[in-house]
Amino acid sequence: MRNPGAVFMFLLILMFSISMIASCGDDDDDASDSGTQNDDDDDTGGDDDDDNEPDAISSATPGIASGILTEVHAGWKKADCASCHADAHNQGYKRGACSTCHGSNGAPTRESGHANDSCAGCHAQAHADVGFSSPSDCRMCHGYQSVSTPACASTESFDVVVIGAGGGGLATAAKLARNGFSVAVLEQSYRVGGCMGMIRRGDYSMEIGLHALDALDPPDGMNRKTFEELGILDKVTPVKLDPMYVSSFPEHQIVVPADVEAYRQVLKDAFPNEASNIDRLWNDLADYDLVFNAINNLSSSFSFNDLMTIISHAGVTLRLLELKDRTLADMLADYTSSQQLVAVWTQLALFLGVEPSRLSALMFTVMWNNYHRHGYYYFEGGSGAVADAMGEVIEENGGTIRLGARAVKIDIEDGMATLVRTQDDGCYAARYVVSNAPASETLNNMVGTEYFPADYLSALDNMTVGLSIFVVYLGVDHDYGEIFKGSHEIMFSTTYDTDENMGYIWEGDIDRAPGAVGNYSVVDPLAAPTGKNSIQVISQLPYDWKNDWGINESYQDYVDIKTEAAWRLIARVEEFLPGLTEHIEVMDVGTPRTVEGYTLNPLGTIFGWDHTIDQSLEKRLENQTPIENLYLAGAWAFPGAGQSAVIMSGAMVAGMIMESEGR
Repeated sequence: MRNPGAVFMFLLILMFSISMIASCGDDDDDASDSGTQNDDDDDTGGDDDDDNEPDAISSATPGIASGILTEVHAGWKKADCASCHADAHNQGYKRGACSTCHGSNGAPTRESGHANDSCAGCHAQAHADVGFSSPSDCRMCHGYQSVSTPACASTESFDVVVIGAGGGGLATAAKLARNGFSVAVLEQSYRVGGCMGMIRRGDYSMEIGLHALDALDPPDGMNRKTFEELGILDKVTPVKLDPMYVSSFPEHQIVVPADVEAYRQVLKDAFPNEASNIDRLWNDLADYDLVFNAINNLSSSFSFNDLMTIISHAGVTLRLLELKDRTLADMLADYTSSQQLVAVWTQLALFLGVEPSRLSALMFTVMWNNYHRHGYYYFEGGSGAVADAMGEVIEENGGTIRLGARAVKIDIEDGMATLVRTQDDGCYAARYVVSNAPASETLNNMVGTEYFPADYLSALDNMTVGLSIFVVYLGVDHDYGEIFKGSHEIMFSTTYDTDENMGYIWEGDIDRAPGAVGNYSVVDPLAAPTGKNSIQVISQLPYDWKNDWGINESYQDYVDIKTEAAWRLIARVEEFLPGLTEHIEVMDVGTPRTVEGYTLNPLGTIFGWDHTIDQSLEKRLENQTPIENLYLAGAWAFPGAGQSAVIMSGAMVAGMIMESEGR
């Protein structure tokens, strides 16, 4: 028997919830926009028939040396990039964003002590004909002159400084700002959101990472409560989805309902010999959801009914706790030996980047229940609408968001974090510091290993990084909506062997790796013009694929390799979307190197740490570090990756700070 005290302590951990959702895992330090850079990088591709070629293929990645402008550039020290490059990236970037990939183009620096917030007061006529619209546009190019550490070119003071405007950082700042804290958010990129956001190419708006978000059902969906707490529920328009997706395997094409009982029947129809096993699984899943919700409810307020639910279902509670130390494959072995049923039912494991033989059964179970029992949602305007809403809440409540401000150092004095330094020598004093940046970068480099216990660093060093993503964004002049059968996504696999599936990813087998094709025009009227579609094709390929994607050879090698991979993936998708190649108007390609360039995530991961059972849930890094006033939010810390999870992480961290202040 388990120790009852240990069981109760884990119940306390569970109270914070472990809802894991789709996709682009952590929205760490910066915007994970798969937009691209070089001035003339809108190369064409496809077949030799010009009529079938896209109007533009964007093929670039931040951090490539050849993308940085130098004195030889014809427009050196000129601010109006669009005067020569009006069609670059199909007008997908706002003013000031060029510097993200191309550098400052010789813009003069600011002297030490120069103001860091309002620019227009003194420089109203500067670049008046260009259309810069905010102080952030100015700071993207006009950094401070370098000063000697520990000097600061400019110092501002706040209650809390948040590093990174991904979902975790934004949620932390929004909640704290609403509760009277002075907050500054430092973001290296030109926009907030990290992997939460949209890219614009011509007439098309393209989703960066969100498949769907869970648990927004009224009145008490877990994420609905969080959205209300952050003040963003009335700022976004959720769209409930049912069915969820089309599941495609060699012998099965299943339209997966969101409704839990409808899905039970669909699977029983597809696997009639497994009907009793499916019923047993479904009944246990319902029990797990009942107990989990009771535990989660107790986290916010005591309820005798919830406590009695946990006590009266003691056996279910113990089995639920046991799932944290079992893999999903191990759990399913209690129900079935059907490889096909396991593959179909666990296809959503791709959202977590780990095959069932390594994935935490508890993590997947909670994610599955939240989707099927508490709502599967997208948003008008995509995940960018959620990120923008949090940004609005921050600024409406007096908070500060600094774009183009890359944090590089956290000063520690007397065992406490006191100051955050940015790359341009700006300094931000704080009583609390929250990092939404990659954990290893925060702890090892921004702070320094000398400030942490040896066993803490040892555990950090032994953790492994999760997968990245390969994604092709398409704007097409054809409506494929009917093919998606009421859903917005088709998930496809060439085998029922889930370990073999993951092997194709690690081997870089673009022709057999599992993937998905999404049609966001089905769920978002803003995604594309009438009769056209915004399509996203997704798979996963290694960070070091094909000699590091050729990125160390030449920029053109990199472009050629990723463009070839894009066309091969598109060719596979034409099985579902006939004639797709002929209808492509715009195309953008993102690789693990793209993700790394925009988010600074090691290996371009979208998951933070790999979601294995020994790196999940309570085994992930704690939100509070050994430095009392330094916290971690986002996919690298509890509860883990996924957009709802990182938002929840940020809200939790804000709650910890408020509790420490007695609020």
